[in-house]
Amino acid sequence: MIAQGDPDAAPAPHLTHEAGAAQDAVAAPAVDAAPVTDAAPAGGGGDELTWDFDIPLITDRFMLWEFFKVSGISALLVPILVGLMGFFVEGELVLLPWQVPVFAFAAMFVLFLLASLLLGNRHGATFHINADGVGYAARKRERRLNRLAIIVGVLGGSPTATGAGLLAASRETMFIPWEDVQRVKVYRGPRVIVLKDSWHVVQRLYCPPALFEQATRLVEVHHRAAADARLAEELALAKREAAEAAKRSDPLTASRAASSAARPVGGSLAHRLLLTAGGLILTVSAQAWYFNDGELAARAGIVGGVVIALSQLFREVAARQLFGFVGAIGVVWHAAMLGISAVEPIQGIYETTVSAVLDTEWLVVAAISTLALLGLALFPWIWKR
Repeated sequence: MIAQGDPDAAPAPHLTHEAGAAQDAVAAPAVDAAPVTDAAPAGGGGDELTWDFDIPLITDRFMLWEFFKVSGISALLVPILVGLMGFFVEGELVLLPWQVPVFAFAAMFVLFLLASLLLGNRHGATFHINADGVGYAARKRERRLNRLAIIVGVLGGSPTATGAGLLAASRETMFIPWEDVQRVKVYRGPRVIVLKDSWHVVQRLYCPPALFEQATRLVEVHHRAAADARLAEELALAKREAAEAAKRSDPLTASRAASSAARPVGGSLAHRLLLTAGGLILTVSAQAWYFNDGELAARAGIVGGVVIALSQLFREVAARQLFGFVGAIGVVWHAAMLGISAVEPIQGIYETTVSAVLDTEWLVVAAISTLALLGLALFPWIWKR
């Protein structure tokens, strides 16, 4: 079913299909942009559609939301990174004045306004829908501007301008296969169809009034067909795994394989929140046993534990694996220092005023919590659901 963005608008016939298939890289077929006027349709057959559209910049709520989201996160990263560096090196958070992120955000907003005005508050794009997926291509004017930005950046010795031009040029043509689309949301007011995977927007389709209903219908049909195909493939795989497990006389594996297709990838939101809360509790309890010769390692353990806990919020297995691995580095460092501090001190090699003789119960709590955190980080590598 396709979700509707405007509550007062007439609902579309269907809502989103969700399926947990792995996303495969698909080469983008070329989509030639025709030099037509604003929002002019370029035609299409019965099961495909192509049109051109001039996307507004500063007057489009989706563009503004993307700008505020990206710029806000970027502005906040500066004081966060500075604070973490102070925490690691000096043992205390270094707090920058609140004016720093505010002024950084304001500067980016001014640059965004100037760029939008120079571009005439529009970005020309060509969209294409067919049975394989959704295509996007920048129009000729936008391609020329990208090349100009690269040339100006190189001649002026500006890595920022050159990098921005290269990044824009790399995204001049894109193709999103239906296998990568898990959710669809329709906004009837601005006539925008939003395509999402499991965690973010992969494409927005801006439609002229004459083609909006046709585009919505095509997205619904092709998206439903891809979702049904993914579900059928998962069920067939689960049946094969169950049959193989039954042949090996392994009822536990057979039962797990037979029911695996019914579970969503990454578990439900409540399940992920529960794992995250458990990870944060383990991060605190892993610091239960104090040792005075590894304060930097203890701080690394805290940061690593928080990263492992937050990684459980991702639905994608690859994201949980990546962030879990990064967090495990800090937890392993903390675990190593914990073990060194707990052994009997050897004169001349390692000296400490804390040993396992003191507060043994808290040492056990810290050790078990640390091992549990590492298990939480390794779990996505073992059980990829």
